Amino acid sequence: MDDFYALLQRLSEASISWQNLLASISYVLGAYLTISSIRLAGEVSERGSQSHGLNWRSAGVRFLAAVLLIGLPSMVATMGMTVFGQGSTTTASILDESPTVQGMFTDATARTALLAALTFVQAVGLTGIVRGIYKLNRAAEEPGREHFGSGLTHIIAGSCAWYIGPFIGMVDKFLFGS
Repeated sequence: MDDFYALLQRLSEASISWQNLLASISYVLGAYLTISSIRLAGEVSERGSQSHGLNWRSAGVRFLAAVLLIGLPSMVATMGMTVFGQGSTTTASILDESPTVQGMFTDATARTALLAALTFVQAVGLTGIVRGIYKLNRAAEEPGREHFGSGLTHIIAGSCAWYIGPFIGMVDKFLFGS
């Protein structure tokens, strides 16, 4: 059982590194999309109505996706403040949000394992947010496909996973009234 706890601890440490790497990649991808959207807007401006499938909407949405990727930490904090009333979250405060969950895990080793697993869930949530932004960008480029709904779903689910503590607290209050 100690091997399992050690594995969860290593997974938690890797998840934190993954979150930092993903934030850096989203910044670089946002810079690329900014340049790409400016080029696309120039191409649409030059060709006008003769631009085959290119339009101002694609350039604008690509620029919006670039801004969201560059400002990913601010966007995530804004979503957390808007939905959960909490600007940032740390894994140490996750269990404080739900008294029911807090009562289930009284052993220090179990709490450490749970926090490690929740750190991994947060990393998956951040990945979902970035993927959702990318899918929203694809929705403007390929209007015949169904990227908008799945992109929005990824962003909402990623936000719930990133703010797993407040989310569990809301569900706890709804179901158990505590």
